[in-house]
Amino acid sequence: MFLFPLRYDFAVLIAAPTPARSERVLLLQADGLMTNESWAQSSVVAPPTPSASVCIRFKVFFFRPLTHVFSLTSKEESREINGGLLNVNKEGPCFDPGQKVFVDYVRPIVSSAFYFLGISEPLQVLTWYHYCLTYDHTNATIAAYLDGNLQGTISRNTTRRFAEATLVLGQYSIEYLKGYTQARSFSGHLTHAGVWNRPLSPQEVAELAACGSVRRGLVIPWDQEWILSNASFIEVATEDICEKKTKASYLKLSAMPYAAALHACSGLGGRLPVPRDLAHALELIQQLREPEAIAQTWVGATDEGVEGTYVDFYSGKPMTWFRWGSNDPNGLQWQNCLILDEDFLHDYPCHVSRETLCFLPTQLEWTLRGPCEEDTANYKFSLLHPAKGQVVFRGYYQYEIAEEGDAWVWRNALTDEVLGRLPHEAERWPMGRKNWTIEGEVCERSGVQQVLQLSSCTPGQFTCRDGSCIPRPLRCDRRPDCHDESDERECRLVQPPLGYHHSLPPPGSAPGVPLPVGLSMKIVSLSLSDKDSYLETTYHLNMTWSDLRLRFHNLKGASRLNQVPTTEHDTLWSPTLTMVNVRGTERTMVDSEAVLTIHREGEPLEDDFTVPEDIYAYLGSENHLSVERKYTSQFLCDLDLALYPFDVQRCFMALEVLSAATDFVVLEEAISTVSYVGAKLLIEYELLSAASGIGSSIRVAPAEGKEARDVPLKALPKPTRGLSRWVLGGDIESHLERNRKLCDKLYKYAMIFIPCYFLFFNVVYWLYIFA
Repeated sequence: MFLFPLRYDFAVLIAAPTPARSERVLLLQADGLMTNESWAQSSVVAPPTPSASVCIRFKVFFFRPLTHVFSLTSKEESREINGGLLNVNKEGPCFDPGQKVFVDYVRPIVSSAFYFLGISEPLQVLTWYHYCLTYDHTNATIAAYLDGNLQGTISRNTTRRFAEATLVLGQYSIEYLKGYTQARSFSGHLTHAGVWNRPLSPQEVAELAACGSVRRGLVIPWDQEWILSNASFIEVATEDICEKKTKASYLKLSAMPYAAALHACSGLGGRLPVPRDLAHALELIQQLREPEAIAQTWVGATDEGVEGTYVDFYSGKPMTWFRWGSNDPNGLQWQNCLILDEDFLHDYPCHVSRETLCFLPTQLEWTLRGPCEEDTANYKFSLLHPAKGQVVFRGYYQYEIAEEGDAWVWRNALTDEVLGRLPHEAERWPMGRKNWTIEGEVCERSGVQQVLQLSSCTPGQFTCRDGSCIPRPLRCDRRPDCHDESDERECRLVQPPLGYHHSLPPPGSAPGVPLPVGLSMKIVSLSLSDKDSYLETTYHLNMTWSDLRLRFHNLKGASRLNQVPTTEHDTLWSPTLTMVNVRGTERTMVDSEAVLTIHREGEPLEDDFTVPEDIYAYLGSENHLSVERKYTSQFLCDLDLALYPFDVQRCFMALEVLSAATDFVVLEEAISTVSYVGAKLLIEYELLSAASGIGSSIRVAPAEGKEARDVPLKALPKPTRGLSRWVLGGDIESHLERNRKLCDKLYKYAMIFIPCYFLFFNVVYWLYIFA
């Protein structure tokens, strides 16, 4: 309904102040204690109707696991509309009858049918919202509105009519006007509830959300006598209920130096004001005058770099607007900061304590990470500013974090039990990751120090230690982005679980299945010694595997940023291969010359609020590890020099898994490769081909002017490294056959040529003698 302001006119035509308008508001469970005896019931009964709409305005003090706002209930159990608020985890609750509006989605329930619709923004405590649910029987459509904005529509598969119904506020009616349950009760303020016998249009819903009135079809009005149980009506200023919510707000902080003010405001999710122009400066001055008034505010800019050039701390750009107060600027290098007051800008020493404004560009949802809670809503908080210099973090369920004396106290607001304490001498502000003293029972522990993180950062952001936020991908990218550089601390990529043994191989993908290990060899140089019968090889050996026991943190898309520090190599299991046919004993090593890398392939897990840090966690089963190292080995060869220099030699590089692990680890053919990247022409030989005995391809040496190519591996009797002085083309067997044929021909020609040569020589010799 409309309440028009009154105006009294006197003979002198001077208007008296307009009386403050107020609204009748229902108060339920002000102390937050759950009960099924707290409710209000309409004395007016809605007649039967095929379509219906229910609207209400509410402010929640404490969320419940199932918090219902209203139930439009009838004696016919399948003819009801129920409405409520719910703060639950992302999986949602069980399917209970009723219409529920969740913290992050709504679940309309009409005639015992359940539906889900998303909410554009999560709901918060101590904030007024307007909610409407409409049902149109002509097209069987349900529509849900929040603050006049359509959240979504759903089509029903029935056109049943609604029976005669009563509106119940603050409880969910399991049976007609009874069967209330305290776990679904409402704690907070309710007003402007109404029921219509028709579907309201989007324009009418918007009118109601703006505190307007829609009388047509109203069958249960707000201005009636309500039947109350443990509930009461109070008067609340209309402007507090109907004032259009703005996402931006200002906090007034107590006196502190510039650096402390900058730290505190950033941690609260805001920024110190920097006037852009005269209009913005006047807006800030008006905020200074608002109750409770403060005299001045710090400006988020200094000229510490270049005298006279004031640089915006947040944008890094010089300020462009100035209007100096009387006699300013006059502080030279001794006054590098700015304050704004009624006389506009003044340069000021940064170490002096002054009150300040902190601008919050949006309404933030706060999260307390670290406790062990069954319901994720217990981790959620809203920021309140009850008075100048005071901030309170109010939990969605029962928790509260407030400043008490010389410490920040985390307590259960319903039972008044103190759970934790953060003394000022340890930390002045609770935002960010702080070491709390646990006084109650948290995670089944008490009387201990525990790290908790209070943050307003979104899921895609990282919380710096001071509480400010940066994009989460910037965490541990080897460049400090937080002002305190805390994003580059404790950058451990791997988190082994309790009981992890680095000497035991990881399990396979299924019981009894050995762990597959991929082998990739890149040969960079070869040298064959005919005298000592060995092949000296320099190569890069890369082994790849997965460890299902591990979890990885903050992996980057670029694998070079996911290299495990050498100090942690010994803490992780890695496969070990032995070189079988070498001089002496050689095996693979993971030492300071090795590069142990984690390769990101899977998606990060959902955030775990029991961990007091914003991290991207990855499963070891979805993201593999690899270790690469350069080796130089002398592999023994069995050389056959009978056909030298027209010979083709085969040398083998035999590698195998350590015998102790053969039942648990196998070299996998499908993920193993070998390649040669060195010079084709050696001192006495030319590389013909290189092949892996466990791979599926053979590397053929390119002929001059042609590219190297991969061809199918024909069943070779053993892994080979073929060497020859001549490029004969084809595969190895054809090269050998050609060499044999060539040698046979040469032998035959030699048997003919040599006797003829000696005969010719003798003839020439005797002719010379007798000449």
